[in-house]
Amino acid sequence: MMFYMSDLYFLEQNGLLSINTRSVPRTGWAHRLYNPDYRLRLDPLLRGSSEVIDPIPRIISEGSRGIFVRDNRSGEIWSLSQGTLSEPGKKMRDDGFTCSFRDRQLVWTALVHGHNLTVTVELTDDAPMEIWSASLMRSGSQDDLPDMSLFFHTPLPGFPGHIGVRAGFDASLGGVYCDNTEYYTRFSDIRRIQTTRHVALLLSSVGFSGFDTDVDAYSGPGNMDHLPQAVRNGCTGSLVEGSDACLAAEMPLSAHIRWGIAAASRSELKDGAHKTFQDLVTRAAAGSHPEQILPQNSAPARPFQVSLPKAGPSAFLSNQLGRQIDYMARTYRGERAPCIRNVLQDAQGLSAQNPEQSRELIEQVCSFQTSDGYLPHSMSVNSWNVPRGLGELTFHDAAAWLPVAVEHYIRTTGDFALLEAVIPYADGPETATLADHLLRALAYLWNTTGTHGLPLLGDGDWNDPLNGPGRRGRGESVWLAEAFVYASRRLADLFDAAHVPGSEEIRHKADAMASRVDSQCWTGTRYIRGFDDEGAPFGHDDDAHGSIFLNAQTWAVLAGIGTETRLRTCMETVDRLLETDFGPVTLAPSFPAYEERIGKITVKPQGANENGSVYCHAAMFKVLADLTAGRAEAAADTLSKLIPGSAQCRFERTRQLPLYMPNFYYGPDAGPAAGRSSMLDSTGTAAWLSIIVSDYLFGLYPDYTGLRITPCMAASMLPSRIERNLRGATYEMICNVEGNTTTEIYVNGQKLSGNVLAYAPAGSHTEIRVCVPAVQRSPVHS
Repeated sequence: MMFYMSDLYFLEQNGLLSINTRSVPRTGWAHRLYNPDYRLRLDPLLRGSSEVIDPIPRIISEGSRGIFVRDNRSGEIWSLSQGTLSEPGKKMRDDGFTCSFRDRQLVWTALVHGHNLTVTVELTDDAPMEIWSASLMRSGSQDDLPDMSLFFHTPLPGFPGHIGVRAGFDASLGGVYCDNTEYYTRFSDIRRIQTTRHVALLLSSVGFSGFDTDVDAYSGPGNMDHLPQAVRNGCTGSLVEGSDACLAAEMPLSAHIRWGIAAASRSELKDGAHKTFQDLVTRAAAGSHPEQILPQNSAPARPFQVSLPKAGPSAFLSNQLGRQIDYMARTYRGERAPCIRNVLQDAQGLSAQNPEQSRELIEQVCSFQTSDGYLPHSMSVNSWNVPRGLGELTFHDAAAWLPVAVEHYIRTTGDFALLEAVIPYADGPETATLADHLLRALAYLWNTTGTHGLPLLGDGDWNDPLNGPGRRGRGESVWLAEAFVYASRRLADLFDAAHVPGSEEIRHKADAMASRVDSQCWTGTRYIRGFDDEGAPFGHDDDAHGSIFLNAQTWAVLAGIGTETRLRTCMETVDRLLETDFGPVTLAPSFPAYEERIGKITVKPQGANENGSVYCHAAMFKVLADLTAGRAEAAADTLSKLIPGSAQCRFERTRQLPLYMPNFYYGPDAGPAAGRSSMLDSTGTAAWLSIIVSDYLFGLYPDYTGLRITPCMAASMLPSRIERNLRGATYEMICNVEGNTTTEIYVNGQKLSGNVLAYAPAGSHTEIRVCVPAVQRSPVHS
């Protein structure tokens, strides 16, 4: 089933996205392929990069790959990224170009010199390589395939240096290679270098008619990205010693050929790794379809499948969202010293779709906690990369994210045994159960407070660039106080369910912190954002800029701080001052110039990043606050502005493909860029959106006593359907508007008394039908 998205691309219900144009922006349209050892990022015009995990990411190729087909009889040349070329810069007839994005593949199709060409790139489950194929199908009027050659090249900037690089053809390796002796300082480092993957190989299933490794010899005086000289005249067999290199080769284009780029260490090659790579290149049987070269066994699990009245958001939520969560968690978002806040939220999002990895990440984070309960901003996952930059500063918020992530994981999976896992502290020999790690995290926040009794802001909280108010060590964060209350109340519920002592004291401290916020931080229309080092409030009505911050309002609702009247006023203020055509902005008014008191956030352009953009992570908290308060219509409106492919989030506005949730959309103050996507896919938005859709919007909320069914959906989102896997069982729910005056729930055809369904046994399938009244406003579980 295909449905319209724009003149440039279309989506199918199975999640396949296809591009019909070469008019591609330079950023934001790249697809990501990945496995534990290799990452490839390419857009439809072959621009992007590849990295081998070694165990840190090491760049292999960065720039533009090239694929050219030359008709050896006529001399006519076709380029995958440019079309048919008769002379430099001149594009000829339309060739029906299409690029399709899949879980583990990119597939191109085009008409080349009258013949149908299909090009595919994909990864295996775990090998450090990318595998390409090209298939040429003869036209109906010809019996024989024409005499054609395919040229492929990839630049290697960043992979080889200059002094130690050697490149050429090695018959013993079976292909073109580039070997770089990595720069090192200590004599003993040479042993380590023997095991780092700094050798790149280009292998083929049909052999090479020619090759080049010298960039200038291959490209000639022109640009390698446009039309290399070697494509017209043939490769030169150039070698490289101590200069920039590329991997380039000419191959005879028969009915079906394959080639691959791999990375290996010298020791791996000595042990025969190149033979394994060659086997992977030639594995497929002769004549097999190029789109089925390798078994696709390990596509990331999806948290759910949904069907909404609008097909665009349904396809994104059912396919791309789970993939984005999986990618960020598996790769630590590409960070060499991962931010702990990010790791915990990605682990939280993984709880339903990959509980094993979710638990692994949580336990890994706990090992970086010190015995006083402090969790740093960043963690080092190997000895080569220690936290730098933000990672060297003092942030306190990770101590709140830890119990939030653990509570969600255990409530979703039922894995109470995690609380008993014994994990060491980072600053000594002491070990403790994970339950103790959680208690110490909250104790750290409780004990690290300022004159108003609120947690210290430090160098920032969730809002990294809010580094001015607490730079002298006395500023306080209202948001972090709210997060403490939210985390504490959830942890108390978990301890009650797990029969772990301490929940009464946790609730007592949560209530005390909530009282401090409510008595000192309410202005009559909103909650302030915090107090600076001098004790003056910021994010206050009287401030000329930044007089209201979104998170301080939404987290008051999530934490249950204040009376119902105050919280309603709080959200009405958000509607009035922060809501825009593109979604809720982070703050208002945005800062037009640097303010030392506030800090780095004021340096950022107006309407960008945290300075007045629609920062999707914060916007998700707003959606969750709406649903918690029973504001179904407001939640639906915000989601429609944020989810790619939705009615208010069309390509024509955002210029982004529906492949991922972006970090932010530019706010109204960004001028011509207003409404556009940031084209950045590193964000906690994906994890929270997944949780919001399944647990709160559809209301299949995994509670300790069973599955609590509490949908909170606007009429515009009905009828709807969701299928999700929870604790090994599958639940399929259909939600529709009926004529009844109260919500009725039917399970396998039988009316359910109440709204809590006992968990079904693993392997079972449960059908749920929810009939909601035409008008509903009932808060979901909070």
